[in-house]
Amino acid sequence: MVSQKAATASLASNSSGVRTALTPLKKPKPGKPFSVGDIESMNWTKFLVIGHYDGTDIHHFFTLSEFLDHVFNHPHDTIFFHFGGIFDFLFVLGEVFQSKKYFLESLIPRGSSLLSVTLTDGRRSISLRDSSALLPFALRTLAANFGCVTQKGEIEYDKITGVTPDLLRYLDSDLLALHEVLSRFYSSEIIRSAGPKVTIASQSLQVLRKYLKDPIPSCPGIVDSFVRRSYAGGRTEIFRPFFQSVEGVPERGELSNYDINSLYPYVMRENAFPTQFKEWTKELDLEGMGFHEVYVDVPEGMYLPVLWKKSPKFIFPTGRFWGVFSTPELRFAIDRGARVVRHRKSAMFNSGGFLFREFVTDLYERRKNSESEVDRTIIKLILNSTYGRMGLNLERETLELDQGQPDVIPDFEFNAGNERIRFVRRSTFLKTFSNPAIASYVTSYARLENYKYLERFRDSIHYTDTDSFFTRERHPISKELGELKLEYTMNEACFLLPKTYIAGGKVAMKGFDKKKIGKFKFEDFQNALEGEFKLKIDVDPKMARLKTAMRKGEILHLMKKSTKEIRSRYDKRILYRDDTGQWNSRPHHILESEISPKGI
Repeated sequence: MVSQKAATASLASNSSGVRTALTPLKKPKPGKPFSVGDIESMNWTKFLVIGHYDGTDIHHFFTLSEFLDHVFNHPHDTIFFHFGGIFDFLFVLGEVFQSKKYFLESLIPRGSSLLSVTLTDGRRSISLRDSSALLPFALRTLAANFGCVTQKGEIEYDKITGVTPDLLRYLDSDLLALHEVLSRFYSSEIIRSAGPKVTIASQSLQVLRKYLKDPIPSCPGIVDSFVRRSYAGGRTEIFRPFFQSVEGVPERGELSNYDINSLYPYVMRENAFPTQFKEWTKELDLEGMGFHEVYVDVPEGMYLPVLWKKSPKFIFPTGRFWGVFSTPELRFAIDRGARVVRHRKSAMFNSGGFLFREFVTDLYERRKNSESEVDRTIIKLILNSTYGRMGLNLERETLELDQGQPDVIPDFEFNAGNERIRFVRRSTFLKTFSNPAIASYVTSYARLENYKYLERFRDSIHYTDTDSFFTRERHPISKELGELKLEYTMNEACFLLPKTYIAGGKVAMKGFDKKKIGKFKFEDFQNALEGEFKLKIDVDPKMARLKTAMRKGEILHLMKKSTKEIRSRYDKRILYRDDTGQWNSRPHHILESEISPKGI
């Protein structure tokens, strides 16, 4: 393992936690040439062929060593693989770990996947990047929506027995389609005017810089940790899990599914945001922009509490509990009946004004008026990705090859040829911009905007998920930003868990194969709600993600066929039947100690 150790470098070795400001864009940097790659295999883990296309020539390689020899003699330093982080990169890593010519320089995890893999031969570096981090859609969908000359081909994977002309044609269609999709993305005026990036999060921030008048400072480290406790996602709750229309009963006529048009861009456009940290204070100031650690009392009879708790589920309870909340969220909750029993401290910020107004207004108008599906897709992704990138967590847990580093956590090891590969974990800090105060205010405003509709439809609401809800009432619709659009209506619906329901024949089951969940009927969900039936799906064999595979002792690991089922019951609110036999719910009631929790 000496050769690998010598060549390996940590991606995020900067542990100083230096935070940089986000500055207005002066001059965009031009993009560098890129190429694309793709691997075809049999039975998931048996490598057959890898293709490489640089926009001019397609090459096929029947060994990974030949591919590596080719790309290290090719002028392009960046190679995109679509969803490569869960498939293609694992094959390449397996080859590199056994190689005496090429070594792993760094890898960037992305959840259970990989964002990128950087390789070196000691003279230069090559980066393999997952293009789904830039365009998070299936390649078939992208090629069709972008109007590519080459569309993704068709092939029956379970009938692949080896390399055939049909397989090579299918491989070529993938290479040509992916290269054209990325070329159209990077050649759009929106991207060219800002300069290209390799993830949609970093790209959105780059476009925002075009509209900035002044720099936005990062959040100081200690303040960052405090503010991050106020940063939470969208509200996803079941209020009434069952609906069936009754003829002749108006209030049981139809259920409607509404979406708020571009909720996050809307609240970004309409509100001012905190930027520069100002001071810590022991005074509760609900006029200034800040974040407040408080012990609150939420009345037990409240059907729709405003404030939330992660305990460990993300819930909206009644009772008494501690939390850190943004000024607008805490003030709104007080207006609805909540009470601050004790205030510990606040982090106060200067207002940066309407940071996103010009950015959102201009891009949304361009999206509405554009006839280009490429531009519409890019703008939608940018508008919805910006706020999350503002709150990037700079503390990262990275995976590194074992070099005898101090202060690391052994994780897993496996055999690669005659070598034993051992990985360790390290907590590191990125040196870049991050200001969770802005991101927290965006999500706070979004939850409050959604709450206004939940409050309006209080007696008829069945389910909400961040920017959408199912209600028995009808509401005017509009295409304008922040207004409601009607998705569809239905005569029956059953909600089991967040993102797990059937509504008018549409089945949603997060984490399950979309092609297989269509077999379930309304009665299946109804029986599952009553506890008389379990929703089960047969899961076909598939290749394990990196961390799972390595824990199995091999980088390419085939997961066996299994059965997946919904095991948990809804626990974010208490479901019950009322006096008429109809399903309803109420919030959890919690009573935390008024003594400030340890460590905060």
